[in-house]
Amino acid sequence: MSTVTGLVYVNPIEPGPLSMRVPSGMETRLELTYYDQLGATLNVDVLGQLELMSRSIGGAPVWCAVPATDVVNGKARAILPANTLDDPNGYRLRLYGTVEGQGMLLATGVVDVSDAIGTTSVPLDVIDSIDLTMQRGEDVLINIAVFADQVGDADYDLATTTISAMIFTNQGGDGIIAFTVTPIDANEVQLSLPAETVNLLPDHCWWSLVASGATGMATLAEGNVTVTGIVTPPFVTTVLSYDYQKPDALGAPTGGQIIHANYALDLLRIDTADATTVDATVLLDSLVLGDTIQIGVTVWSIQAIQKVLSYYEVTIAPNTQAVPLGTTPVTFARP
Repeated sequence: MSTVTGLVYVNPIEPGPLSMRVPSGMETRLELTYYDQLGATLNVDVLGQLELMSRSIGGAPVWCAVPATDVVNGKARAILPANTLDDPNGYRLRLYGTVEGQGMLLATGVVDVSDAIGTTSVPLDVIDSIDLTMQRGEDVLINIAVFADQVGDADYDLATTTISAMIFTNQGGDGIIAFTVTPIDANEVQLSLPAETVNLLPDHCWWSLVASGATGMATLAEGNVTVTGIVTPPFVTTVLSYDYQKPDALGAPTGGQIIHANYALDLLRIDTADATTVDATVLLDSLVLGDTIQIGVTVWSIQAIQKVLSYYEVTIAPNTQAVPLGTTPVTFARP
């Protein structure tokens, strides 16, 4: 097997040069790196197609797909099977692709066929497709074993290889945040993101895992990232003064009351203003499932909450009344 490397500078005005020499009767791999006009890596999949037209034999051209192998780093690969190119006079080369939705001729050149070319061997580079799901409000910890071959027999030496991972806006898009990568074994790393960083991510994005060493860079894994859940708003423990009443009938509270009826022990009805006329609407609006309300030594956990007219109806647990009666401090907290 022979490996040939090439650089393609994508120019919408004119195609770039791309020529090579290949051995006859031998499989050839063409490893391409795409750059834009300013020399920056073109991190999009151009869906390349290679056309090789015989100089002397004639007939139909040889077509070869050039799929991306590392979109982030502009890498793509074409594989020409053994005995594909048999014209000793060589071939005319044209490389086509799609950039920003437009088909274009990316590069032109010639291919010379030779019987006396050295050969090299490179390991098969297959990018694993791994999708990630993250939950807002939770830290992310991912342990990954990295291997230098496809079957998992050859470990990466983390003493000489750097593993990095990044989240992007989309495949081929801008970087958002890098994972913290910590080696935890000879060929195993842990990727981590704190909850406050996860909270800032969009619902859908992209990630990739890259190994870098003396021989270059390789993308080991990439895939979609799905971020679910909502960010629980910050909450400050607040104490208000309410008139806590325990009537038989479940009526509407007035004048800063909390109604906790004898025949509806799982419900609190809380006026939108406390007994000192402090408006509690913003506070009550921010309460969520799991927050607590405390009177005396009795602590209730909120099971559900909704606004009804001029008061809030709160489903609570446990189903028990507090001891105090009348105007008393009420503590609203988030565990």
